[in-house]
Amino acid sequence: MKLVIDTNIVVSALIRPQSPPGIIIEAWTRGQLEWISSRATLNELYGVLRRKSVTRYLKSTEDQIERFLQAVEARTLQVRTNTTANVARDKTDDKFLEAAIAGEAQYIVTGDQDLLVLGSFEGVEIVTPAQFVAMMESSPER
Repeated sequence: MKLVIDTNIVVSALIRPQSPPGIIIEAWTRGQLEWISSRATLNELYGVLRRKSVTRYLKSTEDQIERFLQAVEARTLQVRTNTTANVARDKTDDKFLEAAIAGEAQYIVTGDQDLLVLGSFEGVEIVTPAQFVAMMESSPER
């Protein structure tokens, strides 16, 4: 399955590895999912994971976070976005829609209501982590 993972899901996964976001990131690390990123989505992730207001909640050391970011950089399918979505209520979320279209993703996984309210965008389903985990568990590919 090809998906775009919103930054809030990554943060939640690092804080609570046993949660649905943690299950998604673990499936990605095992090669069960293809995570699509763009320069804009990666820049946001790097910035957020280096904020003191976020790092104080993480169970990971600074070195572990850096290694995780290096793995994300090396193992995500990085796409160039050629379109401008301009549809999310919060315009800073458009980058996730643009990456999904450019990478031909099936899903965007997010906890952000500004994206979830859309339901789908140009054939890409926008789902919560719990919804995605339920789909993964019922998928015959698993």
